[in-house]
Amino acid sequence: MKTILTERNKLFYDKYQYKVLVNLPGARYLKWSRNFDKFIKQLTERGYLGKHDVVLFDLYKKVMDFYNEFKSNKEVTFLHDYSFLGVYTSNVDIIQKILKIDSTMKVYEAVTPPQKTMYFAKEPKYKYRVYLKSTRATESLIKSLEDFRKTYDNNGVCLSGGLVSFIKTSNWRKRFNSYIHSGFFIDFNDKSMLTFMHLLIGECLGKTYELEKRP
Repeated sequence: MKTILTERNKLFYDKYQYKVLVNLPGARYLKWSRNFDKFIKQLTERGYLGKHDVVLFDLYKKVMDFYNEFKSNKEVTFLHDYSFLGVYTSNVDIIQKILKIDSTMKVYEAVTPPQKTMYFAKEPKYKYRVYLKSTRATESLIKSLEDFRKTYDNNGVCLSGGLVSFIKTSNWRKRFNSYIHSGFFIDFNDKSMLTFMHLLIGECLGKTYELEKRP
């Protein structure tokens, strides 16, 4: 999944990692329509849709099905606008589902600076730590993690022992479709490395912390 990295002080709505803007004129009428026929009627009456817009009919139907499936889901927030529907979530599977409607939709990913600090008795070797989140271990994700480890581990970056063991295990069948443990982490010194990591393995990155010696 390709994302457009967006540097922000906070996540979208203070809690969501991803944002997708669906180009959908009249999207605001979704929340006032009990069914597809009523939705189409409102769009037609307001000039958003013509009788022969077959392609648009198909798009509106798919988007409404998606909307009805997730409108009560606490992992998603929708923004209804006159010209687009905003979808906000941190769940990659939900993003993948909406991309099935139109794979050219742009996915924006919030990249935030460290918001919390972890303290240690001794001066920590690294300045920052990013924890991984519980994510399904797909073949492509494991390959990306493996490439990252080979290139950067002990080169200004340090992967936790558990993460290294998970990546290097020879039991590939056991790894696939299992879940990455949320206790795995990556330490690093260069703050810009966080943006780079989001480009390579962003789908599995969680919270970031500053590491400091306890005062």
